[in-house]
Amino acid sequence: MNKLKKIGLSALAGSLVAFSANAGEMSVSGSAGLYIGNVDEGKGSAFTSMGDSIAFTGSGELDNGMTIKLYYELDGDESMNGTASSDSGIDNFDTHYLTVSGDFGSFTYNGHGLGGPLDDMDDKTPNAYEEAWDAGNSAADDTLVGKSQNDSFHYSSPTISGATLSVSHSEINNSGITGSYNEYGITIKPEMVEGLEVGYAFAENEATATRTVDQDTAYIKYAYGPVTVGYQVAESESSDNSNGVGDDFETTAYGITFAVNDNMSIGYGVFDADYTSTSLSDQESKAITASYTMGSMTIGGLIGSDDNIKGQAADDNDKYEIGLSFAF
Repeated sequence: MNKLKKIGLSALAGSLVAFSANAGEMSVSGSAGLYIGNVDEGKGSAFTSMGDSIAFTGSGELDNGMTIKLYYELDGDESMNGTASSDSGIDNFDTHYLTVSGDFGSFTYNGHGLGGPLDDMDDKTPNAYEEAWDAGNSAADDTLVGKSQNDSFHYSSPTISGATLSVSHSEINNSGITGSYNEYGITIKPEMVEGLEVGYAFAENEATATRTVDQDTAYIKYAYGPVTVGYQVAESESSDNSNGVGDDFETTAYGITFAVNDNMSIGYGVFDADYTSTSLSDQESKAITASYTMGSMTIGGLIGSDDNIKGQAADDNDKYEIGLSFAF
């Protein structure tokens, strides 16, 4: 997003004096969008939606070279705890976090909205608009790995020879579950191979008091000129699948995009989920995507299909979505 305004704030600088801050500043950015689409060959539920967001970023630099960043997003679609808000007419905070960075890397306290390494890698295959499995209210995403956990700690290491390590930790104390949730990941962009990127992440999730779910994913992506290709696999295995839930599965995704010019891109993607449970059918999603950017405006779209959504046999969709968004 482009900066709308940057203001030197003496008040913010004053609040950082205790940390020997050299300066403090505030930046404001925002976005808005309109989206329309349909599923099930026009016979299912059509949808329209609006995206609106204003982000406030406060930052300061300390005498020892460390930097502090405070981020708050104002979003009318969210309540203070990140769930859907009622029609109260009051805008509320969505994503918010505090980051301290230095030669050691960066530590982040996530109040809400940031995912860990596994969540960040849910689908790294290239697309020109959205993932093949995603479109409006027909998103078939319960087979994807990772999750966002409120009140969590995140660490990212300095990049060494193209490799970056990341870890997240959160305490769980709800629905009868008391414990911790951790995610670990590594991303490598080899300096000797320009355009190549590989990554791996894993986690153990205490889904219930008696059942844990181990998940991991790996991907490879390569950009050469106007073409970017990617391939990704993921696996989920639960300690007890006797209740019929679809926690045991393997997924495969691949995609390709082509930059027609500096403003326009087109892409094609496929997502498959193979379930272990014999009561569930394998899911397949396909989509053609495109986007065009002109200044701060982007128009994009997706047309595709979902077969056996979330493992339910014959729950199929033909879908499309068109979106118009602005950044300011």
